[in-house]
Amino acid sequence: MRRHLVFAYRLGTLAVVVWAVHGALAPAEDPRFDLDAVRGLFPAAARVEAPRVPGGWSRVRNAEGIELGSVVSTSPTADRITGYAGPVPVLIAIRPDGRVSGLQLLANRESPEYVEEVVASGMLDRWRGLSAAQAAAADVDTVSGATWTSRAIREGVRFRLSQLAGQPGAVVSAAAGGAGWKDAVTIALVAAGLALCFTRSKWHPRWRVLLAVAVVAWLGFVTGSMISQTLVFGWVGSPPAPLERPGLVVLALAALATPALSGRPFYCTYLCPHGAAQELIGRLSPWRRRVPRGLARWLTLIPGAALMAALGLVYSGAPVGWLSSMEPFGAYLFTGAAALALAAVGLALSVILKRPWCRFGCATGALLRFLQRPRGAAGLGRADIVAGAAAALAVLWRVVGR
Repeated sequence: MRRHLVFAYRLGTLAVVVWAVHGALAPAEDPRFDLDAVRGLFPAAARVEAPRVPGGWSRVRNAEGIELGSVVSTSPTADRITGYAGPVPVLIAIRPDGRVSGLQLLANRESPEYVEEVVASGMLDRWRGLSAAQAAAADVDTVSGATWTSRAIREGVRFRLSQLAGQPGAVVSAAAGGAGWKDAVTIALVAAGLALCFTRSKWHPRWRVLLAVAVVAWLGFVTGSMISQTLVFGWVGSPPAPLERPGLVVLALAALATPALSGRPFYCTYLCPHGAAQELIGRLSPWRRRVPRGLARWLTLIPGAALMAALGLVYSGAPVGWLSSMEPFGAYLFTGAAALALAAVGLALSVILKRPWCRFGCATGALLRFLQRPRGAAGLGRADIVAGAAAALAVLWRVVGR
């Protein structure tokens, strides 16, 4: 009974924090683009007229009242199409002759490195000069290293322009998401991980090594499917449509539900690419050392502190994308200097230490451990007390401070 009460307490405190974070990140009920964003596309813009029909094009005029063109945002209509951490709104501009003059990214929760990859690739220029109908049908390539961000931009633009052009078939196609063979491979890896987590045989060590190699290669370098703070906070603010990205949704559900239902650290042990990479290096290394117990006790406080710091940043209004610099996962898609540095240090230390990032640095791991169903006669621990304080501050922030 005692451990059930502890687990109920944990779920309750987590629910309160999620409620507060959702309130901090949820988009405004009437999202608008400001004149500064429009001037990024029409430098001489002096005013933007309200659309003649709700959700339609807004005419842009200069100081003399001359029409420069029209603009429309993909948000909120296309917000169901998400990038890695949420919607990626785009401002679309057309000239008076009906040709696209340019696209401008609006505020979003994506990691800055992914956004920079998209801008540097010139992707936003590939619709320029097309008619609105041509732009709605354009099959623009995604950007390697920022696949989800660039895909959200492409599908959001297609969805919005198809909707404005009254092409329901194109709207359905654009909104259908990216389900395909890649999602099937990801789901198969989740199933393999669950099988290893809940079964034992003499072949278990060999199968686990093979799974670790597949996880690093596929979930790390190919798809970048990793549970991170950016993903968790982004999805709390704007939950994705499950059928749009089934592979990642299944992975996230398994990562969150398995420890809660079974008490086992499933994702961290079997499906985290960075954890698997550390595990493989450790298996090959002949130099293994133990961290002194006193030092280890202090180092294990770092993941929880990092999680609380991330929560504080979100409450303070910092972009969720900034959290990607606190974790090494972007390194597997070769984005982010901070992520690359953290990954390099963690992998180097794993030559002599067992999973150093997992034990002494991972804020996402701290969250998943907090979700584990307690075993035995466990009572409230240090993490539970901190979580209670965080929940109390969350209530205070929502009721008084916002």
